[in-house]
Amino acid sequence: MKGIAALLLALGAASLSGASPAAASAQDRAAEAAASHLVVYNRLGPNWARRESAMPVLLAHRDIYRGLAEEGEIIFSGRLDGEPPLGMAMFRGGVDEVRIRRLLQSDPAVIGGYITLEFRRFEVAFGAVASRPAASPSCRGHLATISQEGVATAGTKSAVHDAAATGEPLRVGWGLDTNNDGTADLVHWADATFVTTWQNQVFVQIAPIHRQSPVGGRPEVRLPEQLDFWSASLGTNGRLVGRLHSGQVNEMPVTSWWCRANPER
Repeated sequence: MKGIAALLLALGAASLSGASPAAASAQDRAAEAAASHLVVYNRLGPNWARRESAMPVLLAHRDIYRGLAEEGEIIFSGRLDGEPPLGMAMFRGGVDEVRIRRLLQSDPAVIGGYITLEFRRFEVAFGAVASRPAASPSCRGHLATISQEGVATAGTKSAVHDAAATGEPLRVGWGLDTNNDGTADLVHWADATFVTTWQNQVFVQIAPIHRQSPVGGRPEVRLPEQLDFWSASLGTNGRLVGRLHSGQVNEMPVTSWWCRANPER
C-alpha cells in the first residue's frame, strides 16, 4: 500500500522613470505575485488506515490534480523523499487561490479524513520558477493529446484505442500553428462520425461541413461564395487528410485531442 500512498500524494521594489507612485506600487504587486507561488502539501489523514474502502474517492482526488495539471495551473507535482509520505504541488504564479482551495477542501477524500492539506506560499529568492505556457485545448473525458509526430504527449493512445474498440462515442479536436510560434492558434472540434482501428492506430472521419476560411490577422471566419464541402479523416498517427467536394485532397501533420463524447456516461 506504500506505493498507492506515493501515487496519490504525488498527484497531488522596482520603479520606473516617470511612473506615478500608484503605477509603481501596482508594478511591485505584480512582480511580487509573479515571484510567489501557491504550494499545496498532501499528507496522510487520520482515516488513511480505512483507505481500502475508499479507493474510488482517493482516485478521484488524484484526478483533480491531473485535471489542474492539464489546465496549466500546476507547474509541477511530486513526492518528497522520506517518511511519512509527503506530496506537493506547486501552482503557476497568479493562480486563483480561492478556487484551488475551494476545489481541494471540498473533495470527499479531504472531508473524509483520508488526506489532509497544507497550503503554503513559495517566495522565489534566487533564480526563477518557470510557469507553464497557456493550457492547450482540452476537454472533459480527455483520453490523449497526440503531437504532429504521432506521439501521445498526454494520456495514452491505448486509451483512445480501447474506447474505439468498445464503440464509445469520440469527440476530436485538432489545431494548426498558422504563425509558427509553437502554439495552435486555429483549433477545430467535431464528433467522430466513423471510427476505424488499424495497426494499433485509430482513424476517425469528420462529417462534411461547408468550407470556411479564417481571415489572416483578423478575428473573422468567412464562407466562400461558391458552395463547397469539406470532410476529413484524422488519425492518432498525427495526420489529417482533408478533402473538398471539388476533389482536392490535402494531408498535413496536426496536433490533436481525443476525448469521450459523453464523459458522464
